[in-house]
Order: sequence, then structure tokens, then C-alpha cells
Amino acid sequence: MTVISAKISFLLLLIVAADLSGYTQPKPFYKEDFSGGKIPEGWSIPKVGNWDPQWIVTNQPYPGSYKYQQQAPPIASSSRGYHLQFQAGYFSDEDVDAWLKKKEYPDGLIISAPINCSGKSSVILKFQETFRWWDYHPADTSGLFVGISTDSIHWQQWDMRREIKENSDMLMPLKEELNISRWAANQPKVYIRFYWKGIQAWYWMVDDIELVEAANKDIGIVRLLSHSETGNQFKQKDTLKLLIRNNGSKTITDNITVTAKMDGNDLAKQMVDAAIHPLKSEEEREVIFAGVDLAVLPVHKLSFKLELPGDETAGNNSLNETISTATAVLGNLSKWEKIDNGILLESGVTRLKILFYQDGIFPAAILVACPHHTITVRTCPAHYTPDKPSSITVIFNSLISRFAAIQSIFIPWSHPGYIQFT
Repeated sequence: MTVISAKISFLLLLIVAADLSGYTQPKPFYKEDFSGGKIPEGWSIPKVGNWDPQWIVTNQPYPGSYKYQQQAPPIASSSRGYHLQFQAGYFSDEDVDAWLKKKEYPDGLIISAPINCSGKSSVILKFQETFRWWDYHPADTSGLFVGISTDSIHWQQWDMRREIKENSDMLMPLKEELNISRWAANQPKVYIRFYWKGIQAWYWMVDDIELVEAANKDIGIVRLLSHSETGNQFKQKDTLKLLIRNNGSKTITDNITVTAKMDGNDLAKQMVDAAIHPLKSEEEREVIFAGVDLAVLPVHKLSFKLELPGDETAGNNSLNETISTATAVLGNLSKWEKIDNGILLESGVTRLKILFYQDGIFPAAILVACPHHTITVRTCPAHYTPDKPSSITVIFNSLISRFAAIQSIFIPWSHPGYIQFT
């Protein structure tokens, strides 16, 4: 090869690489991150009843309310900061049954200013969200709806709860992508609506809204269907179910490889046979990892990754999620060791370090160290005699320890047995 031909080949390579990199990071033609700290200009909050629950922009967590007294994490997106929030439970609170008696719900909606999608042959709506909802006598038409309209009157909408169970903690935001091309492509005015409807509590946080043009070839992970972050019932032969979607504008006809890790260990690789069963644009498909032993530990770190030849958008190809069980028997109390300012307990793979800051009745601090996790929790006041321990009751705070409800452990020192979360 001559020097000239080598230079030409190199330039062609650069051109191809630059072209592919453009697909990898689609630039949004619309973006709203609520960093201004107030409802954006042109957005509206129509009245939906004889009450006044309204969407707000805030950088504070959900304040807590009836049946959910603790504050929700103030994390609506990976960018954090100001976000859109609806506080249904704060309005209904302890009067929830009075609301139901009147057949009323703390509904509320907010509509964006019109967005120009002219000249966009395809449109993907992206946003991040966290929510917690209560399945207490919901209305027949209830949902956490995201809607699209070209006239702000007629709406195409999706219930974002999907398989998320009621009363589920959501400590990390969901990254959502909806292909709205059928309704928004080439339209001079497109409205986005967020509508809390027919549910008595608790909250919904939304942030980092974007509109981008769809890539031709784009496979993405939607969410883990089989398990929530907390409150699960782990089994020895469990099943992980992952939902994936063709976010691109073209049908996928190449096979998709799905890999998974649990606590750093590889699970069996799965193949989505799109060569025989093509995946159309907007079509979703479930991927199953069967026979997984989740009962071995109360907490697991999961990671999933998609591989598709020629995928133009890599940012939605992976998912990292931590899941925990609602209750877990940790095993025999196998070790008790006195340390300078407390005691160290061991039960199988779990360690509990109880630190005492003064004698007698006191609030103690605890560190729970599981594989891949060190969790700080709090205890209730407890009696402690260093030379002759009798018993101690430990109260685990649910939000910090990632368990579903406030939980206690009773440890009889004279008869060491099982440490059980109940």
C-alpha cells in the first residue's frame, strides 16, 4: 500500500468513526431539567377538582404523610437537584377515607409548553422518574400517566407504573424512553402531560425531560420486571425477568446477546433470536434468566448488558440494580467478640458491629456488612453490661437498611440462635 492510499484509508476510517459516534450520543432538540427552580414558562396546571393539589418544582424530598412517614430520597434523576414533584399523599393524608367517601382523589396534572417537532421524522421522549403509589381503593381509571398531544385536548398516554408493585421503595430513578413518533413526528406543536389520577398516595418525581430523534438501530433495556428494589421474596430457584425494547426506527433482524452478573458472578448468557423473529420498532420482549439462587443472600447486586451488532445508541444498553428481600434468616449466631467500644456479631456472611457511646440506656449505632454492602442503621435504646450481656433489641430503619419496613432483631445472649429479620 502506498503512502497516499494509506492516508486515504485512514481518512475514510475517521469519517466512519465520526459518523458512528454521532449515533452513539443523539443530541436532544428539546430539554427541560427544571434547574430554574420554578414551573417553566408556558407550562400549565389545569384544575381537575375542588381541591388544590399541584405539581411543584423543588429540590426537597417528599415530606412524608399518612402510612409513609419517612421522607423519600430527593433523587428524581442522576443529575439530582430541582425536579418536578407531585405530593398526592400530602394532600389526602389521614383524611384518605373521607376522600374515598366523597369518591374523590387528589388528582393533578401538568402540561408542557408546545414543542416544535417539525422536520423530525422520529421522536423519542426521554425522562427520569421515581414514584411510590398506594393500591388503596384506586379508581377504575387510575394511573401515573404520561401523555402526548398535538392539540392539548386529545391524548395518547401510558401508565408508567407498569409492573412496579404498590408501596415499593424506589431508591434509584428509572430511565424512561418512549417512542412517540406516530404522534409527534413532523408536528409543529407537541405537548407533554404528566397526570396523577385516581390514586390516594404517595408521590411522583420527574426530571431531565428530553426529546431526541430516534436512531435507526437502537436496542435498550426498559427495566427489571421480576423484582423490585425492596420487599422481595427470594427463592433458591428464582427467575430474573428483564424487559428490552427496540427504540430504533427500523426493525431489528440481528440476534441480541444479553449478559448478566449477580454479585460479580456471571449468569447464563441469553440470546434473543431476532434473526428468526424480528423485533419491530417500539416492540418489547422479555428475557428470562431461570434457576437463579437468590435465597443465598438477603441483598444482591445485579447488572445486565445488551449487545447488538451496529447498535447506534449504547447509553441504554446496561442496567445496574440492587435488590433486597423483605425478610431473611441470616443463620446461626456464629461469633460474638467484645471490642473497645462495643461488640461484633457474625452470622454467616453478615457482620453486625454495635458501638456503644455511653453506659446504661443509650442510642447505639450499627454497621451491617454484607457482601458488597456496608449499611449504617440505628438501634433503639438498649441495656448493655459488657462483662455479662443478657439481650439486646435492634431496630433497623427501613430507608437506610433497604428493608421493606421497620424491623427488629432480638438476640438472646444466653441461648445464641438465629438472627431473623421479621
